[in-house]
Amino acid sequence: MTEHVLFPFIGQDIGGSHVSAFTLAQSLAQDFGHRCTVIAREGSRIATEAAAMGLGVIGTGEKTAGRHNPVYDAARVFARTALLRPPAIIHTNDIAALQSWLVPAWLAGIPTIYHHRALNRRVLPNTMLIRAASHVIAISDETRRSVNYLPEQRVSTITDPFAIDRSTDRSAARAWLVGKLGLLSEAVIIGFVGNFWRRKRPEFFIEAAAAMVAREPRAAFVFFGRDGELTVHNLQTIAARLGIGERVHFPGFCLPVERNLAALDLLLMPAVREPFGRTPIEAALLGTPYVATDDAGHTEIGRRWKGGRLVDKDDSAGSFAEAALTVLAEPQSVLLSTQARLDVAEDVSPRRHAERVIAVYEQLRHV
Repeated sequence: MTEHVLFPFIGQDIGGSHVSAFTLAQSLAQDFGHRCTVIAREGSRIATEAAAMGLGVIGTGEKTAGRHNPVYDAARVFARTALLRPPAIIHTNDIAALQSWLVPAWLAGIPTIYHHRALNRRVLPNTMLIRAASHVIAISDETRRSVNYLPEQRVSTITDPFAIDRSTDRSAARAWLVGKLGLLSEAVIIGFVGNFWRRKRPEFFIEAAAAMVAREPRAAFVFFGRDGELTVHNLQTIAARLGIGERVHFPGFCLPVERNLAALDLLLMPAVREPFGRTPIEAALLGTPYVATDDAGHTEIGRRWKGGRLVDKDDSAGSFAEAALTVLAEPQSVLLSTQARLDVAEDVSPRRHAERVIAVYEQLRHV
């Protein structure tokens, strides 16, 4: 029996959770015949991208937000409920969507999955919402530990799916980036991928960059991402203060992600408390070495699939720089073999991910 799976989102911009959810939805539809529909505001980037990927879209007409006020949600319960027709499953991908769609799903008699992709604050409103979900899918051991107050049978650990073009031409990708940024052809390109949230430590990246420049004068540093708690201006100011302003570049949010990563000589990821993290696996599959913080989801990825080097989360920017320079000097020491890349790609494939999620749907059907 196929399912109608609805993926509600209340925001505007696209991040890693949206990529993972859309990849799952595509596999559910193409490989298993499920009907998959994204619920989002008309004209939002989320709705536009979902439609471009061939997914169904239901427009809500609601305002976009990081998280709605509960009063706003309460006023829209019945309008949302009217959009739902059992049999179906509501598959939420963040705590904000769970808050907005839990009650409408309950009124419609539809089970709700909370795909636990973030290390949310363990406060009563959040834990109450998560406890009320029909089932929780954790994307890593770290996120599963963060909901250890739930019964074991109500939580499944299923790592994210990855559908990337491993045939991406690294030389062509590098030529694109060198041309776009006006870099020297012999530049050693070190990248940061992600929006500028403090836990991702973009300032720390710049401090490590400053420590690298003295020993690698060809180094150029690239930020693929958007403003968050920190802005491009904030980071430019820090880079200028450290004397490397002309070496730090901000091309912004660029797609496809494969081209961004394949253009790099090294991916540097100093984030802490990363629930899982897509970019280290994507980099490893494309043949780009990485240096990442030995913490949370990065630890799980680095030890399970390898492809890079981990650095203690309490180490200094200088230690990160040292590790980065060591990997740049001998990238083959961490890069995966061709067979290892094939094995990792199969392990994290969308089809395998979808099979695991469908097992959860089957479980809910018999509750």
